[in-house]
Amino acid sequence: MFRFGRTGTVPYSAPEVTQVSAFHITLNSTTADIWSWGAVLYRMTYNVSPDHNYTPPCYRPPADQPPARDPHLLSVLRHTLVLHPKERPDALWLARHPYTKTS
Repeated sequence: MFRFGRTGTVPYSAPEVTQVSAFHITLNSTTADIWSWGAVLYRMTYNVSPDHNYTPPCYRPPADQPPARDPHLLSVLRHTLVLHPKERPDALWLARHPYTKTS
């Protein structure tokens, strides 16, 4: 599903949503939602939102904090906070991931 126009809160919005294209059109998709999920998880983990300047790697912890200790959590952050939308996983991947999968 695609939505046109800017929506959401900038620190939790995907780069393709917040950065205006040459045609002044922003495109929201389910991959933008995957980014937002990762951004919220990042906030819950490190108590700050990810860098909204989108400096890769976007999943790295703030300079004054060590990486989270849970490898599954780090995996989700690494996969969701990816600049290019086509390189992000889909919702099914996220649902089946060991971090999010319910028993």
